[in-house]
Amino acid sequence: MELEPIIEIEVLTTPSVRVVNKMTIRGIDADGEHLDFGDSDGTFVEAAQIVRDGVDFAVEYFYSRGGSSIFECHVPVNGGQIGMPKCVSQ
Repeated sequence: MELEPIIEIEVLTTPSVRVVNKMTIRGIDADGEHLDFGDSDGTFVEAAQIVRDGVDFAVEYFYSRGGSSIFECHVPVNGGQIGMPKCVSQ
């Protein structure tokens, strides 16, 4: 397990850098179940990208019962407001 199994997303202002909003993601909902990063045998960010309407990321989640799955997630950001992640398994 990671020391701090979270993903943090921040919305910043420019040119003076100031945090407008922040979200801490400790787990995801996908395929009808909640997957808490802290309960896994490891959760690793495989990709992350800022897109026009938010943030896309992919994580590989290692189940404590064995095996792993990759999930692709989208976090919408609109006007500084951060929405809930929407994730699907690959």
